[in-house]
Amino acid sequence: MVDCCEARIQLLFLRPYVGETPATIDATLRAAKSQARRSGQPLTISTLIAARPPAPEGYDHRVALHECGHALTPTLLGAGPVRRMQLSRDGGSTSRGSAIQEGTPLEFENELTIILAGRASERLALGSISAGAGGSIESDLAQASALQLQFDREFGLGVNGNAWIGPPDMKQLSPEDCTRLRVKLDQFERRARTLLAPHRDLLETLVGLEDRKRTLASQVAVAPEPAVLRMHPSLGDLYRQ
Repeated sequence: MVDCCEARIQLLFLRPYVGETPATIDATLRAAKSQARRSGQPLTISTLIAARPPAPEGYDHRVALHECGHALTPTLLGAGPVRRMQLSRDGGSTSRGSAIQEGTPLEFENELTIILAGRASERLALGSISAGAGGSIESDLAQASALQLQFDREFGLGVNGNAWIGPPDMKQLSPEDCTRLRVKLDQFERRARTLLAPHRDLLETLVGLEDRKRTLASQVAVAPEPAVLRMHPSLGDLYRQ
């Protein structure tokens, strides 16, 4: 039988829990403790593993591809540092600097390309996409939609020129606005896919690292091949031995 402190520490190193937040680990531990009391059984590491069954086949690979697309694209664009990529059973996240610094049209295009690079990576490597880019207001698609609409309506850089139209009501966009938004986001996803395509081997190498460590940070990632560094020296910032 393990005590709670030992269990919490050991959970950090069990594959089903690597990359999970402390809140998720603590919630799992509390639920497992309650179940152990009700069943009259001791709390063991095996019990904790059983409480977090493995993800469906292919799920981890798709999540890793998605996040690696987000991580690699800004490096290829020279558009801001990638600080951390985290993969968990419930999805993934990538922490990075914004590509928008001076507010130029190219910077907005780069930022939109990076936001849609996760979906582009899935389509490139798997030939299909998932709902992983959509969902909540914090999702890739929501962020990209909001940014493209700001570009056109509020920043004086898009189709409306110097006119400030103001924030949109997403539920009342005109058919023309909806069509333009779809066309622009499709364009940026294709741009991301075009950027990633010559580096598919590197993308797959990054995904392969997920088998060794579910959380990749710039302080602990593995160095890329020397030939890759000669082509893209800035990639070295993503990997340190």
